[in-house]
Amino acid sequence: MELLQKIISLLNDWLWSYVLIALLIFMGLYFTFRTKFVQFRYFREMFRVIAESPNQKGSISSLQAFFISTASRVGTGNLAGVALAISLGGPGAVFWMWLIALIGGASSFVESTLAQIYKVKDGSNYRGGPAYYMERGLNKRWMGIIFAVLITFSFGLVFNSVQANTITFAFENAFDVDRTIVGIMITVLTAIIIFGGVKRVFFASKKCRELQEKIHRLAGSMNLPFNRARRERLNGRKRVPQAVALSRKRENVGVMDQTIHQRCRQAVVPKHSIPLSKL
Repeated sequence: MELLQKIISLLNDWLWSYVLIALLIFMGLYFTFRTKFVQFRYFREMFRVIAESPNQKGSISSLQAFFISTASRVGTGNLAGVALAISLGGPGAVFWMWLIALIGGASSFVESTLAQIYKVKDGSNYRGGPAYYMERGLNKRWMGIIFAVLITFSFGLVFNSVQANTITFAFENAFDVDRTIVGIMITVLTAIIIFGGVKRVFFASKKCRELQEKIHRLAGSMNLPFNRARRERLNGRKRVPQAVALSRKRENVGVMDQTIHQRCRQAVVPKHSIPLSKL
């Protein structure tokens, strides 16, 4: 078991340190230039489209699809990852988060567009994703099968376990609640939502997003007065340069490297396309 852990840790460090980060940033820049900066050109159009009503009765709207997509993309890693990036890289890490997220926007746009082009009709709904455009777009069914098997194990077992583990640890450390009880509650609530169909998934996603936003606003508002002295040291136009300079100082000791890696994992990696009703 110890040997297996060492092998997995070595492969994980190698992939995230040398292969995936460089590849994803390169592809993000490539898609940005090939699409002529689509993430900026269609920024206003995004808000118009998201307000459109569904074309067919019984299908979900663009806004509902947005909430479901957001729920599948934003998780505990985006919260813990942001805190870790700022603690390691300093306030300048926020700048790198924005930069990497803007680059990854083009990759996300291309990935989502391909999912819409190559989706297939399944009764009154549609289903699609990377496995489908690998099969129908690249004409490589074997690649789609491999992806489908790997993504089933990854999202069906690994990701859910990581998310549940993070949540249970947070409740145990913050409120001293037994992790087993929290785990059972998560399992029951997840089952109720999933087996309720896409409508219930939308409703739960919408409510969770609203609650999360309110908590973020409240936490941010409470945090500002407690950090008044620190904020006063960063005044006027010097705030951003000083923040970036602080990250540069930490970069000299190798911490910024970890910050960029952490944010690339969250911002650049395009998530899988989930089967939805016609968008």
